[in-house]
Amino acid sequence: ALLVVVVALVPLAIGGPAFALLLILLGLACWHEYLLIARNLTPAPGVSRYGAATIGFLGLAGLLGWPLAVVAAVAFVGVLAPLVRQFRRTGEPDVLTYWGLGAAGSLYIGLPVLAATSLRQLDGPVAPWLSRFADAASLGWAPAAYGFAWVFTTVLCTWLADTGAYLVGRSFGRRRMSRLISPNKTVEG
Repeated sequence: ALLVVVVALVPLAIGGPAFALLLILLGLACWHEYLLIARNLTPAPGVSRYGAATIGFLGLAGLLGWPLAVVAAVAFVGVLAPLVRQFRRTGEPDVLTYWGLGAAGSLYIGLPVLAATSLRQLDGPVAPWLSRFADAASLGWAPAAYGFAWVFTTVLCTWLADTGAYLVGRSFGRRRMSRLISPNKTVEG
C-alpha cells in the first residue's frame, strides 16, 4: 500500500492532466471491481461502457473546470442512455435493477473523480514553501498549490484511517462485516 501511495503522489504533485488521468484510470479500475461485485447480486448489470464513459467525462470535466450545467448534462446522459438501452431489451427480467446498479455505480465512482480533479485545480493562499513546491512539480501546468494541499490532506487522512482500521481489525476484529464483498473486513476494524 505504501508503494501505491508513493506512486500516486507523483501525479498528485504534478497536477493537471497527469492527476486527472490517474484518477480516471483509478475510477475505471474501481468501475471494473464494482461490476464484479454487482454480478454477484444480479446476473448482468449490462451498462459497463456507459459507466466507463461517464467516469471518464466527469474526470475530464473536473480537469477543465466545466460549468455545473455541463457536468449535470454529462451525468444525466450517462444515466439516461443506459436506461433507454435497457428498455429496448423487453425480454429480460429485472431491467430496472440492471440499470439502477449501473447508474448508481457510475455516479458513485464518477462523482468523487470529478470532485478530486476539480479540487486539485483550485488556487488560493498557501505557505510560500508549498507554493514553491507546487511550482517546481507542476511541469508547466497551473501549480494550484491550494488544491494540491487539500487533495494531499484528503489522501493522507484517508490512508491513515484505512491503515488504522486495518490494524485494529487484524488485532481485535472478530465479527465479519460482509463475507460476500470483503471477507476479511470486521466490524471492529
